[in-house]
Amino acid sequence: MTDGTQTALRVGSAMLLYALMSLGAHAQGFFADVTNVNIDGAGTLAVVAPGANYQVVADYQVWNSEGCPGCIAQLIIGTDDGTKDCIYNGVPGVEPGVSANGAVSLVAPTEPGIYDVRFDFDLQFNCPDAVANWPTGSGTNVIGQIVVATGGFFAQVTNTTINGSGTSALVA
Repeated sequence: MTDGTQTALRVGSAMLLYALMSLGAHAQGFFADVTNVNIDGAGTLAVVAPGANYQVVADYQVWNSEGCPGCIAQLIIGTDDGTKDCIYNGVPGVEPGVSANGAVSLVAPTEPGIYDVRFDFDLQFNCPDAVANWPTGSGTNVIGQIVVATGGFFAQVTNTTINGSGTSALVA
């Protein structure tokens, strides 16, 4: 064989191996969608004290691929530096799977800063194993943020109307 033919065979073999690995991952996959997120009653952005408890409420849809309809799946919500917990743990079946509204109680990181609240999913036998496996490599998805701040007074203003015309007004 010529060098060009050997190279083409190696590239073709690598592409076939990648396709088979991708097919295997998909065949054992788990999928999720998280919407209508409300962090500590403040929407998708909340201010919390270091180490404070806060709650994340969200709608979710979870489902397994056809290659693993009976897999035990977990949908995890949390921050990289704070706590994480399962909003779903069970066997959702294939698409459309399970749709519901759920909540998790979490503890904020102890260092002040801005932290992404994310969801991730895993296929474990239980929630503690899925949480211990965070992140799973399936790609964590940002669904909101918490601002961890100390001291002083913090407030968040929402649903503001100025002079009956929305969030802005022209005044003389």
